[in-house]
Amino acid sequence: MPCSIDAARGLDCLGVGGVDKLYLANFNSVSAITEANGTVSAIALTGSSTFYEYEVPQESTNFGQTPNVNRTNFTIFYQHNLSFTLAGYDGSTADHLNNITKSKMIGLVLTNSGEYYLLGRDKGLMVSGGEGGSGVASGDLYGQTLTLESAEPS
Repeated sequence: MPCSIDAARGLDCLGVGGVDKLYLANFNSVSAITEANGTVSAIALTGSSTFYEYEVPQESTNFGQTPNVNRTNFTIFYQHNLSFTLAGYDGSTADHLNNITKSKMIGLVLTNSGEYYLLGRDKGLMVSGGEGGSGVASGDLYGQTLTLESAEPS
C-alpha cells in the first residue's frame, strides 16, 4: 500500500541558526530511548555511562538530516551529518581524537533556537573525516574539525 501525506504544514516562525551545545555518548551505552510522536523525552544509559558535553566555538558546529531515496529499489534512509570544531591541540587532545575516531556514538544537539535533535539513534555516528592542526597564518584554526555520519532508517 502506498504511503500518503497525513498533515498540512504552515510557515514556521523565524528562528536562529547554529548549534549551542553538543553532547556525545557511546552508542553501546544506550539502554532505552523513550519517544512519542517523533519527540524523544528520555534517553537511559547503562551504569555510570554519561553524555559528554563538548564546548564548541560559536558558529563552528552544524548538523543535517538528508533524505536519500532510491525509487528503483524502493528504499529510503536519512544521512545524519555532524561537523564540529575542537579548539586547541595538545597531547591530551590528540589522545582524545584517537579514541573518538574509533568510537561509535549517539549525539544530542541543542540548537541556538532551543531545540534538541538526536543523531545516530539507530545505527550510531562514526567519524568519517576531519582536518586541523596548527594552521599557517596567525588567524588560522589551531584545533581540529571532525565530521561524524550515520545512515539512519528514519
